[in-house]
Amino acid sequence: MVIAENIVQFIKQNTDTFSITKLTELFGISRSFYYRHQNKETFKFSYLEQRIQKLTKENHFLYGYRKIHALISNAFFVGINKGARIMRK
Repeated sequence: MVIAENIVQFIKQNTDTFSITKLTELFGISRSFYYRHQNKETFKFSYLEQRIQKLTKENHFLYGYRKIHALISNAFFVGINKGARIMRK
């Protein structure tokens, strides 16, 4: 399976031999796609997001955002809306 990071990395490595336009045409992507993903950082979860994921997995995904917020608010100051937003991910 080919993913965007691999395509962008390949194009970066081969720009000295081929033009960016030719390489993007080869992969069937636009140049704007390449430039958009060129400096994009890989997504990493914050500590709060990791903690919420751990709590939901420990409780077999039975608790909703209200209960998870009640559990997490003992250790962190986090609003209920932010907790719900993280759980939607």
